[in-house]
Amino acid sequence: MLPPLDAGFGRGRFFGPPGFRGPGPRGGLPGPRMAGGSGPFPPGPVVGPWAWSRVPGLLQASLLLALHGGVAHGYSLLVWVQEHGFAPEGLNAGTLYRVLRRMEELGLVESEWASEGSGPFRRDYRLTEAGERALQEWAARLGELDGTIRKFMDIYGGTKDEH
Repeated sequence: MLPPLDAGFGRGRFFGPPGFRGPGPRGGLPGPRMAGGSGPFPPGPVVGPWAWSRVPGLLQASLLLALHGGVAHGYSLLVWVQEHGFAPEGLNAGTLYRVLRRMEELGLVESEWASEGSGPFRRDYRLTEAGERALQEWAARLGELDGTIRKFMDIYGGTKDEH
């Protein structure tokens, strides 16, 4: 199982795939927030667009995915998560570098200073074996979630004409 990671996006958020049994009164992810409930959603009813970037730990998972393709420096990772819609609202380079540093402390990525070209030194990141395993676990869990969502939508599609 993956260790907790405070990504800096608020209390109760942690690193781990959906279903990760981390902190919380029941030892797992809180459920969706509905008018006064608890969970990763803002207070009140769930309305309006919902973004995948609100899934706890998805930023870290998306960084693992981005690094699965090879070595990358921090700014290119920031651009990648923004272009693919995985960046939480207000994500900046400082926050991203703190998340990368924490991932490095957990042994999921490793980095080294590189000085290619005439520009300033930059830190290049790559996945470790533990990072590859974490990515595989994320892919498996998100695959399960995808099946659940498709089943939900199939049932909803079959019942929405009845209401």
